[in-house]
Amino acid sequence: MIKPVLYILFGVLLTGATSFALGRLLLSRLRLRLYREEQWLFSFVLGSACLSVLLFALAAAHLLYKGVFLAVALLAILAAWRFAPLTRTSDDRPPWPPFWKWLFRCAWALFATVYLFYAMAPEWSPDGASYHLGLVLKLYRSHGFLPIPADFYKNMPAGVEMLFLPAFAFGKHSAAAMVHFLFLLVLPLLVVNFGRRFHLTEAGVFAALLVFASPMAGIDGTSAYVDIALATVLFALFYVLEIWERERARGLLAAAGLLAGFAFSIKYTGGIGLVYALLYAGWRRRRSGLPVVRPLALLISVALIFILPWTVKSWIMTGNPVIPFLSRLFPNPYVHLSFVEEWSRNMRHYGLPNYWRLPFEVTTLGGMTRGFIGPVFLLAPFGLFALRSREGRRVLLCALVFLLPYFGNIGTRFLLPALPLIALAMGIALFSASASLAAAVLAAHLVLSFPAVTPLYHDLGAWTLAPRIPSKAALRRTPEGIWLAERFPGFLIDRMVETHVPAGDKVFSLSQQAEAYTTRDLDGSYLCARGEQLQDALFTPLAPSIQPVLLQEFAFPPAVLRAVRVVEAARAARDIWSVTELRIFAGGSEISPTPSWKITSNPNPWDASLAFDGNPATRWRTWQAARPGMFLEVAFHTPLLVDGVRLECSPDQYQVKLKVQGMDAAGLWKDLSLLPEISRRPEPLLLRRSATAELKRAGYRYLLVGSHNFGAEDFRRDPAAWGLRFIDEQRGTRLYRIE
Repeated sequence: MIKPVLYILFGVLLTGATSFALGRLLLSRLRLRLYREEQWLFSFVLGSACLSVLLFALAAAHLLYKGVFLAVALLAILAAWRFAPLTRTSDDRPPWPPFWKWLFRCAWALFATVYLFYAMAPEWSPDGASYHLGLVLKLYRSHGFLPIPADFYKNMPAGVEMLFLPAFAFGKHSAAAMVHFLFLLVLPLLVVNFGRRFHLTEAGVFAALLVFASPMAGIDGTSAYVDIALATVLFALFYVLEIWERERARGLLAAAGLLAGFAFSIKYTGGIGLVYALLYAGWRRRRSGLPVVRPLALLISVALIFILPWTVKSWIMTGNPVIPFLSRLFPNPYVHLSFVEEWSRNMRHYGLPNYWRLPFEVTTLGGMTRGFIGPVFLLAPFGLFALRSREGRRVLLCALVFLLPYFGNIGTRFLLPALPLIALAMGIALFSASASLAAAVLAAHLVLSFPAVTPLYHDLGAWTLAPRIPSKAALRRTPEGIWLAERFPGFLIDRMVETHVPAGDKVFSLSQQAEAYTTRDLDGSYLCARGEQLQDALFTPLAPSIQPVLLQEFAFPPAVLRAVRVVEAARAARDIWSVTELRIFAGGSEISPTPSWKITSNPNPWDASLAFDGNPATRWRTWQAARPGMFLEVAFHTPLLVDGVRLECSPDQYQVKLKVQGMDAAGLWKDLSLLPEISRRPEPLLLRRSATAELKRAGYRYLLVGSHNFGAEDFRRDPAAWGLRFIDEQRGTRLYRIE
């Protein structure tokens, strides 16, 4: 029982100590004038950024080994001890008011102790057990970066996941979550020290505890997520810029650039930190009549040290430096534009009937926005009264900027980067009115945020800490496997896959699964373009609207052609143009495709060959709304005599209007036929086996189907019709082998 706990603690302490040591070395080089508590806190935050980029380099060199992690830690700690001891500085800050000092220490210690058990408990958070630790597991097993085309999440920046690696190597999943927990511990300490430095001690205590006790901060910060880390880094950035505005030290601006770049490497939305830093520093320099270009160049150049590695890696591996975004500007075979647009639209709404419900969702209910920050935050508008003070205006300005990315994803946890600043503005406003009122609001928040109390008001589906503190699970008095098996269906599914799927074989799943507890490749159907295409093939036998029963035949006078293309001639905002098979005729006989034919299309040239593969379950699709000029084209090795083209299509494209063009011997395109003859045919035979044949051709030997997935009953009722063999079932998810 004790051994796993020791491994967990060793893993997180190794990461934390290495970060702190690297931060000490950096602070000594930058020669920053900080109070002693600030030195400790900024050493950890700045050092985490340095360790993250160092681990990126090790991953690029395929050197992710336990021995390397230990060597890096030892060298960093010895170097910090020798060259960068903590400096003693006189503390001229106002003393803590005794009551607020006592309240902060007691409340921080209480919640930190409670959170510790949740963080040490087996990891079973939705994203933590899927793509966050799924990525960490893949990187550690391969000892470095590798192409992961089946999941766009794993090609996005992963600055904090890099920090998970050393801890995971020794203490596995819980140790990684504990690394994120370190950021949760540091965030309120940063807020309190900010308040003390800028003579806002009581407001700082108020804001620190408001954020630290928030149910959203509690569940996110004790899971293998990254949002609390982002909130900590962005608040540290705000903190550093405020010190720089008064001292104008060059080292502070370099630290700000480092934090801004690290924020981007944690999450794309963290890029708002660099925007804020550039605007704030430029405005302050210009207002003071000082040069602007060189300070901003320093900011950007330092930030790029942390930004470029991730964008260049994504560009090399996917063709898009900010995958999945800007896919229209950087078309690639890994994500479909239609998915990005629909996904982005869903993130802006979360199924809410209207935005009037949003304040109650994110503060109290949490069912639709997947978490809540606490009912007391309904008083956040009172923070606008902080505009009456100079410090309040600065805090609110930064809060407003950090809130901008939130409207692209209204999930509650996306409020966390701005939450410390919102809480600080509330504290400034409330203390300007009445210290007693502020104390009452804080006391109410501490009570309402305790895990045993929150079930009294939040929605049943809200993501939050369980009411019962998992002390036995955290200390491994209850074995990890038993605890997870009772609470986490994803763990049992992973164990089922691990048991029945041979090493090296790939599994395709019709829904996202936890990946962190299996060494097998378990790919989801919606996480990449290829997954969507394979899901489309599997759904074809189940949905008449996408079966190739519609025939469009284009006849024209015989002509010797170098190439033939089918062109979209109309705009169809709600239709995605698709072609299951494109057949070319001469004298009433089909011309069989040969390997010498060059097949392409615009858009989605990577799937163009699906229209010539002879499989009725697969189809080439544009994966974006049809518009004039789209085409599917085949160029012949030598000119051929052609007099007809037949398209086998699905009927789910009502506004699509097509024409056929041909390229003559001179290389000129001309219209051959504008009006097809349209007819219908019966559903092709053996369509189910054709679908799984495509899955097998893509390299998958196993299929996971959940009871909630479309077509689950059809798979269950007659797996033989699909060419499948049932293997096992766990919690309604069935594993099939493709024969």
